[in-house]
Amino acid sequence: MVGLKVKDTCSGKEWVFQPNRWLALGEGDRKTYGEFTPLEEVYPAGILVEGNRNSLNLIEVSDTVFILPQGCTQLYFTCFDGTREMEVFRENGRSLGKQYASASRWAKRVPPCLPKNEWGVPFDTTALNHAERFLIRTRKGQETREKTVWIFPPNWANYQNVALKTSILYSLKGKTEVFSCGTTVKNYLAGLSPNVANAALPVINYGVDAFSIFGASPDSYLEDSFCEFTRTYLENQKTLFIQRFGFSLELVSSAVDLFEYLYDALNWALQLPGVVQASVAQAYKVVLLKELGANDKVLAQIAALLEKGKELAEEINASFEANDPYSCAQKLSALKTLTFGNNPLSNDPQVHSINYGEFGIADYEPGMPDHPLAILFSLATINVKDWRKNGHPLYRGDELLSILLHDPVTDTNAALDVYEPLLRTIIQAGGILTNVCLLGSS
Repeated sequence: MVGLKVKDTCSGKEWVFQPNRWLALGEGDRKTYGEFTPLEEVYPAGILVEGNRNSLNLIEVSDTVFILPQGCTQLYFTCFDGTREMEVFRENGRSLGKQYASASRWAKRVPPCLPKNEWGVPFDTTALNHAERFLIRTRKGQETREKTVWIFPPNWANYQNVALKTSILYSLKGKTEVFSCGTTVKNYLAGLSPNVANAALPVINYGVDAFSIFGASPDSYLEDSFCEFTRTYLENQKTLFIQRFGFSLELVSSAVDLFEYLYDALNWALQLPGVVQASVAQAYKVVLLKELGANDKVLAQIAALLEKGKELAEEINASFEANDPYSCAQKLSALKTLTFGNNPLSNDPQVHSINYGEFGIADYEPGMPDHPLAILFSLATINVKDWRKNGHPLYRGDELLSILLHDPVTDTNAALDVYEPLLRTIIQAGGILTNVCLLGSS
């Protein structure tokens, strides 16, 4: 028995004991009883690593996001595994302290059944006036493991889902240019000229990957939630696109299969693919690529909505730094509407429209329903699949026949071999927003 807690149900008083011995006829001194003295001080609250629990006496939002309850003035970082050394670092890189490997008697630490000298690294929470990120590093021999956690002040207690979402978006601070990739692609394509050595699209590495989003270690709650909510949303989109847009089940299903990859939170290594000059030098390719950049309304609308998403993400991060959960909640609500509409998991076509004017976004197709970002992604993807099968309408005009080397379908596919990887990268960038906004949807 490592430890036990006894509570007087009448007075509410509790005592914590730490026997740390066998109570069994076939083990140790073969006794099933003993006399134990309660611990003088009881472990108050803490972040726990290298064990089967993540925290004690904190509001646990996920594996890596925690909120202080009211009245919590101190917590401890504790390593379950007493054979490992642990060091905790604050956001500014300074070491908060170390917990050294324990004697074999404490090979397994189980809060709250611990003497105070085994509690670990203390942290005074009274000065925590905004959410702070901590890096926890454990070491045993040559093996090192890391985990990043967020601790939020008590005023976030009623904003648990907001805390989770903002902790993810804040990882994008200084990297929100990722959401300008739609504009980058659109402008590049519109600037192409037939029979001219066009400049290659710059390879832009936005530095957004799984580790910069999750911190030093993935969060199993987030991973599972992303998969669950994304799968539900995409299944509902099948019905929506068949009913509202009249696409075939085969076409919609193939698009949904693609989105399961593009929205995957573990595939957030975003990099616009470089386009070698030779691939866009031929006139028959450039004509369609230039048309897509200059006049494709869906691509233009996607670029505009992503720019607004970038603006909202920056505003959310500013409110996050100001420790204003209410403002974060309001801006996250606007971002969710921009991305999915007001009820993303509904399969009612009528609820999947928004008002671009309310966001100050240009409407590139007046008179038509204003679609949220996720719907536009699907439309763009389904359009590409349709063009690959039937050819792009631009190639069906007599005035272009002189530049076609093969036939409209073949030449459309040649141009789309350049365009589609760019579109996928744009959708992956938007996938960051879709995953964040879907968290907690029902």
